[in-house]
Amino acid sequence: MSYLTNPYRYVAPAPSMVCYNVAGLNTYYEFRSTTNPNQIVGAYIDGTSNPVYNEDVTAISVYTYADSTLSSGVFALGVWDSSGDLKNESDTFTVADMPVGTSPANPTEKITKTITSTNIENNDTIGIICKTAPTGSGDVANGGYDKGSPIANWKRSAWIQGSPYPPDANRVLVICVNE
Repeated sequence: MSYLTNPYRYVAPAPSMVCYNVAGLNTYYEFRSTTNPNQIVGAYIDGTSNPVYNEDVTAISVYTYADSTLSSGVFALGVWDSSGDLKNESDTFTVADMPVGTSPANPTEKITKTITSTNIENNDTIGIICKTAPTGSGDVANGGYDKGSPIANWKRSAWIQGSPYPPDANRVLVICVNE
């Protein structure tokens, strides 16, 4: 019997999800109608002890919320290198695809997108990019964690795609991968 036609062949289980500090969601980062195109907020991989270091990421989730007064806006989830350059990006989505009706300071729902398998290296960032700002008043809020002291192996990064950026050791966008 051919390996390719064997109905009993072994299929590896899907990679497990890795989330960071979901229970500690206590701050948020927002995109507004005044947001610059290609503004990114992400979770920076700070060291080889990070749980997603050297993992092949195929799906990314962020906790998000969109005020019901907003429309339009184009976003994507992705991975960026240490220089702020794009390594891989999901299909785009809009404000209409995001959950509404939760508290913007503590979004409890996720949006998940797949990407082509991407190996995560030290100093990469996994996050969300605002390709076109939303219209209307209010926020597109992304759940974060604010510890007030350095968080081991994670940092927040916020910058314009293609630009260098200084990661913040005290705040992190809450992300999940391979969900």
